[in-house]
Amino acid sequence: MRFFAFVIFCMTFYLVAYASNPELDDLLSKADEMRSADFSGFEGVMNEIELSRDNFTPEQLHYYRYLKGYRDTFNGRVEDAIASYIQIENSNASEVLKLRALGSLVNTYAIKRDFYLGAKAINRLFEQRQKVTDQKSIDRSYVVVSIFYNQARQFQLGLNVSNQLLNRDITPRQECFARQTKVEAEFELANILSDYTYAKQSVDFCEQHSEQLVANVIITFIAESLANENRIEESQQLLSESLTDTIDAKYPPLIGVHYALMAKNYLSMEQADLATEYALKAYESIQNFGLTKALVKSLEVLYRAAEFKNDYRDTVEYLKRYSEAEKAYLDETKTRSLAFQQAQYEKLEQDNTIAFLDQQNTLLKTQAELAKEQSQNNKLALALSLSLLFLLFGWLYRSRKIQIKLRKMAETDELTGISNRHYFNLRAQKHLRQAQQQNQPVSFVLFDLDHFKKVNDTFGHQTGDWALRKSVLEAKLVCRNIDLIGRMGGEEFAIMLPGCQLDEALRVAELCRVAIEKIDTSETDNTFTITASFGVSNTNDCGYNLDKLFAGADVALYESKNSGRNKVYRFKDTQITALQ
Repeated sequence: MRFFAFVIFCMTFYLVAYASNPELDDLLSKADEMRSADFSGFEGVMNEIELSRDNFTPEQLHYYRYLKGYRDTFNGRVEDAIASYIQIENSNASEVLKLRALGSLVNTYAIKRDFYLGAKAINRLFEQRQKVTDQKSIDRSYVVVSIFYNQARQFQLGLNVSNQLLNRDITPRQECFARQTKVEAEFELANILSDYTYAKQSVDFCEQHSEQLVANVIITFIAESLANENRIEESQQLLSESLTDTIDAKYPPLIGVHYALMAKNYLSMEQADLATEYALKAYESIQNFGLTKALVKSLEVLYRAAEFKNDYRDTVEYLKRYSEAEKAYLDETKTRSLAFQQAQYEKLEQDNTIAFLDQQNTLLKTQAELAKEQSQNNKLALALSLSLLFLLFGWLYRSRKIQIKLRKMAETDELTGISNRHYFNLRAQKHLRQAQQQNQPVSFVLFDLDHFKKVNDTFGHQTGDWALRKSVLEAKLVCRNIDLIGRMGGEEFAIMLPGCQLDEALRVAELCRVAIEKIDTSETDNTFTITASFGVSNTNDCGYNLDKLFAGADVALYESKNSGRNKVYRFKDTQITALQ
């Protein structure tokens, strides 16, 4: 998700306090109503409430702790807020307040980017929801869940919950948030929107109900979808018309996304100076808000704009920063998904264990009763024991399958089926250590598909995905079984050739280049040529250090790109030599 969990903070919940002090109840309700609209006023009412702490009833104390958790979160004391919400969850507070505390706990974990504990809290929220009959409280919990799923990059789940919510009789504010999470999930699942009419209607709906900030969020998804379909001018016009509203919202992460999208559009229109200007504005708006997609996008625009202007120094500088940011962002995105999957796996394992123990207890109880009947009972006891054993083996087999699936997700690039960057690096480091011990050479090849963005923009992302898979297949056919191949990100790939001298590595790279260039694209019903630029390095020049091998190949790759593309260049010491 491109934004922080601001939407939960924008939501106002109302809770009826059942107590014997009406004046204190009024103050608590007043603080609750003010917390999202007037935080300074909220602080003042909280200070007034704290003067009466000695007179709290138990439920008023729980209510106060909940409001204090909100204040702690807003002021950056996230751990204190988490402690307050967990204390309410484990107390004798009303079931509605417990549900509300769990919703805030989920949101706080999302702000902290702890999606493992957030997913576990979601499971507890589902259980707590069964104890609540108030439909409005249940609907609010659906909003929390849909937003968390999108932040955890579980967009299909987020879309499902949003659709469920939109089929209910909900408030306009909740409907605005549900529309936003639905549009976001649909965009992230396909990189384009299938229904622009619905998205634009959602913008109008949110604006009509004074939710301009959420409306502006939806606008950014519409604009990015238009740009992905190469409708650059429409995208830029929409962003330009809504820029003032976005700036007036004074929410830096949203402003940064807005600027980053405009910068990318300017670059597509070959207006490099404006692209640089808006990319810098985007970077300045979001640099203090952690690693985001917009931050990576702004660095990419700065790098490509500098390359367009033939500014070698800025190109190298921004390329380095962009590569580092993109790698970190991809790793962080993978971590989010794995953390969520791990929590779901543990919940499944826990449920299986409970079910297994229940069955075991039932079987043992039956066995004890049947033990009173001599030989026939002994046969039945044996059958029950075997059933129990089969259940155990079935449970172990299922757990093992889930573990294997999780490990494969952590190691494999989903699109191409080869190693992802993280797993490739682990295997490459191991091969380098072995080669150094045996004094064997190792070569490293880095290649990048030329003008790949043009393929996506012209023929669509499905054709682009086909081109990536086909290029990897051709490279694998050239390589040996012992060679490593991995996807570094986007359209960039790496090959490690153990026991291979530089001349042989150059030959392999050339074979790959020729094979990729000869790919027949008629299978896609489109006619275009795929080419790739290659950079090659070797341990004789860079040593047995993966970072140095990568850097050397990267320099050679850049020279290949800079010299016209569709070429193989090698790195040797401090100079770059073209393959003759």
